Amino acid sequence: MTSAPHWQRRMASLVLLGVGLAAPVGASRWLTAFTSDTARALAVAASPPLVPKVMLLDGDSVSQPLTGDGRALIVDFIATRCHALCATQNGIYQQLQRDIRVRGLAFRVRLVTISFDPAWDTPRVLRYFAMAQHLDRSVWTVLTPRDSTALMPLLRTFGIRVIRDGTEFVHNTALHIVAPTGRLVGIVPITDVEDALSLAAAQTGPTP
Repeated sequence: MTSAPHWQRRMASLVLLGVGLAAPVGASRWLTAFTSDTARALAVAASPPLVPKVMLLDGDSVSQPLTGDGRALIVDFIATRCHALCATQNGIYQQLQRDIRVRGLAFRVRLVTISFDPAWDTPRVLRYFAMAQHLDRSVWTVLTPRDSTALMPLLRTFGIRVIRDGTEFVHNTALHIVAPTGRLVGIVPITDVEDALSLAAAQTGPTP
């Protein structure tokens, strides 16, 4: 039997630890959110859901589906006017873009960033964002839903929770792996770049 990747084993251990801690200290909001995210990741690994077939807009206002070009995807969710956690995510995606180029994986793995703030993140805003991030469009695609009707099924499937807090956003984040079949097959902690890239590449052939 093939053992689970170490990130899945670590998440399972943390869930059990969290359950043990919750009894004496009470269920804090952080612990609730954390265990929810880890439980979601384990559930997705056990039974990968299909990603909704919604159409999204790129920086040129071209409408396109999330999946369908034969590559595995690494997906994250941001808002371009989010300057806290999202800035960290963007830096991680720049690292992933470099790694994909160096390893020659651009024909197997694609990075996708989806905005959860479609009212602000118009295609024009996405164009400026792409320039600021030095985005290579052959590797990294930035997309925005047409409206909240298209956004909500994606947030539900990927398990993204967003709260507006003044001028900032409070949200959970991860690296979401989508197979070429259109199924969400893994949710990896945002800092586990190597695991995310290996899992994505494995969807289209032997892991490099």
